[in-house]
Amino acid sequence: MTRSLSAFIFLSLAALPFSLGAATGVAAAEGHGAASVQEGSGLFENGPIYVNLSPLVVPIVREDGVEQIVSLLLTVHVKSTEASMLLQKNLPRITDALYSRLYGSLEATSGFEYRSKKLNIETIKSKAVDAVSSVIGRENVVDVLIRGLTQRML
Repeated sequence: MTRSLSAFIFLSLAALPFSLGAATGVAAAEGHGAASVQEGSGLFENGPIYVNLSPLVVPIVREDGVEQIVSLLLTVHVKSTEASMLLQKNLPRITDALYSRLYGSLEATSGFEYRSKKLNIETIKSKAVDAVSSVIGRENVVDVLIRGLTQRML
């Protein structure tokens, strides 16, 4: 019994670096576990640099309250390693800017078609680019990519 428990603990600890992103050349910045930097596949010397942000949960608010919850997984494509470091250094401000731009604004006129309950992805991406650019500068941001999106009706 103790042998299988110790094997489980060993395997859990051995998998820890993979869950933190160490296996893909990902580096977390100074205690900010909420984002990770991921360089391109290594085929090119100056491959693309992506920064994975922690999940965002944004409600869609109507007159009578919260209608649904939207979860977003975003990745920021930055122009340089310096830009990725700047992004990680300002991660709390970037998260605040994303929530400020998206919270309560995913409605019929700005990203959500009320009748069909369909999200306007281009509007969401545009708002996300604006939010990140407002903190680290548009010259440092190539794009914001949506890695995952889920909608849950209430």
